[in-house]
Amino acid sequence: MKFKYILTLALMFIYTDSFADTKKDIEDFVDNNAKRIITVLEEKTTDSEKKAKLTALFYEIVDYEWIGKFVIAKNWNNMNKEQQNHYLESYKKYLSNLYVKKFVEYNNQQYKIVDVSNIGKSHFIAVTEIINPRSSKPRINVAYRIKDSNNILKVIDIIGEGVSLLSTQRADFSSIIEQKGVNDFLKILDKKNQ
Repeated sequence: MKFKYILTLALMFIYTDSFADTKKDIEDFVDNNAKRIITVLEEKTTDSEKKAKLTALFYEIVDYEWIGKFVIAKNWNNMNKEQQNHYLESYKKYLSNLYVKKFVEYNNQQYKIVDVSNIGKSHFIAVTEIINPRSSKPRINVAYRIKDSNNILKVIDIIGEGVSLLSTQRADFSSIIEQKGVNDFLKILDKKNQ
C-alpha cells in the first residue's frame, strides 16, 4: 500500500514537471511567433511583400491540412483523391487569406499570454489577451489550440471571444455540401480565393 502511494506521488511529480516544461514550450511558441509576425508587420516594405512573408509564416505555424480535414468532416471520405487534393490546396489559400488580412489590421496592439492548459494527449490551449486601448473593446481574448506532434507545435484552432474557427467552418462547410454537393462547394471555395 505504501509503495502504491509513493509511486502515485512520483508519477504526479513527473507529470507536473513534464507539463511545466511543455507549458513553457507552448508559451515560447506563441510568444516567438507573435513577435515574428509583429516584426514583419513593422517592416518598411510593400504590402505585397508583407503579405507574402505573413503567408509563409502562417503556413509554418498552422496545421492547415489537419484543420482542413477536420472541418470537412465525414465529407472527406466522400471525395475522390482529385477532389481531396483540390480541396486542401484551395482551403490552404482560403484559410491563410482569412487570417493574413487580420494580421494586416495590426495597429500596435499589445498581447499577453494569460494561461496555458493541457486539454488532452498532446493538445493544449493557450489563452492570450489582445490589448488595444484605442478600441471600443480594449481587451479581446484569443485562444489558440495547439497540437504537439513529435515535438513540433502547430496551431489547429483559433478561438476569438469564445467562437471556434473549427466549429464555425465545420458547420458552414457541411451545410454547403449538403445543399449543393462537393463539386459546387469546391467552386464556391475557389471563388472566395479570388
